[in-house]
Amino acid sequence: MTDDIDSLIKRVDPDRWLASRLIADPQARADVLAILAFDHELAKVRDLVSDAFMGEIRLTWWSEALDEMARGLAPRAHPAALGLADVLERHDLSLVLLNSLIEARIDDLGRTMLDSEEAVLAHVDATQVVYSALALSILSPDTDPHAIRSAARAYGVGALLGAGRLSPDLAQGWARGRIDYDLKAARTALADLPVAAFPAIAHASLARSYGAGKRPGPFSKSLRIFLASLTGQV
Repeated sequence: MTDDIDSLIKRVDPDRWLASRLIADPQARADVLAILAFDHELAKVRDLVSDAFMGEIRLTWWSEALDEMARGLAPRAHPAALGLADVLERHDLSLVLLNSLIEARIDDLGRTMLDSEEAVLAHVDATQVVYSALALSILSPDTDPHAIRSAARAYGVGALLGAGRLSPDLAQGWARGRIDYDLKAARTALADLPVAAFPAIAHASLARSYGAGKRPGPFSKSLRIFLASLTGQV
C-alpha cells in the first residue's frame, strides 16, 4: 500500500512529493505521504461532484472517519483512511489541524475563483500551512510551526496562481507581491529550522517561479528543491 500511495502522490502532487524525497527515514517519509494522500482525497472532491451538497456529503464521510479514528475505532476500508490511522498511532497529530483540512475543502465547494485577498489567505492557511504543520509534527515535533508559515503561504499563493484559481485582479498584481513578501519573511523564519524539518517546506522553493508565471519541468523542480535543501532556504 505504501508503494501505491507513493506512486499516487508522485502523479497528483509532484511538488510536495519531491520535497518528501528529502526525508531520510523511510517510515517518516511514508507517514508524510499518508498525510498527502488524505489531503488529496479531500481536495479532489470539488472536481468530482456536480453540486456542493454532494461534495459536503463526501467530505462529511471523511470527517466521520477521522472522528472514529480519534475514538480508537477501526479505520474505514479506504487506503487513505488506513494510512492516516497508522500515522495517528505513531504520532500525536492535531485533530484540529486535520479537521481544518476537511473544513477548508467544504468551504471551497462550488467556488471556482478566489476573488479576495482574505479568501486566498484563509484558504492557503487552512490547506498548505496546515499540511506543512502536520508534516513538521512528524519530522520535527519540537519545532515551532510558525517557522514555516510564511514559506507555506508563499507556495500556497503560487500554487493557486498556477492552477488558475485566482481572479484576474489578484493574479495580475497582488499574487506576485504577496509571494515576494512571504518569501522575504521566510528567510528569517527558516534560519534556525532543523535539517530534519526542512522537507515539510522545501517545495516552497518553487513559489517564485509560479509567481512569475513559469511552469518549471520535473528536472528544474528537482534541482530547485535540492539546492534549497543545501542552503536551508526557499
